[in-house]
Amino acid sequence: MEVLREVIPAGLISIALIVLCVMIFFESLAHTWARLHRLQGRLRMQILLTTFVIFAAHTLCIWLFGGAYYMLEHVTELGRLHGNHDQDFLSYVYFSATTYSSLGFGDVYPEGWLRMIAAAEVIMGLLLIGWSVTFTYLVTQEYLVHRKEKHGKKRS
Repeated sequence: MEVLREVIPAGLISIALIVLCVMIFFESLAHTWARLHRLQGRLRMQILLTTFVIFAAHTLCIWLFGGAYYMLEHVTELGRLHGNHDQDFLSYVYFSATTYSSLGFGDVYPEGWLRMIAAAEVIMGLLLIGWSVTFTYLVTQEYLVHRKEKHGKKRS
């Protein structure tokens, strides 16, 4: 019974963070896709906009998870971070960035139920990075098709 008092909040927090990150990504990419037509003919700007929006969405998700680690360690007893880090907020954001990207240097590591949230963050990060690659490919494909058509007409 003692385990349930910790695993349920950790699971619910993980689910909430995942839902928030998916919503952030969906809205960011949907709004970007809807606005790309405004940059018609400026294909490099479309790719720059896409890259910036994706980077901003990843950064926001990393900061959300970092904030969750910070709050959970300082407010609850679900776990804590150990290793070579200060107790300042940016240390938690750093841990989140290395976890989200699955880089995991190992200099900072979670203990207790924060491990469950970190595991969810790794999976979420990998999924969102894959989504980013797919979306960027679609925008780049538009650019390459347009460029091929443009150069094909000149040769004819």
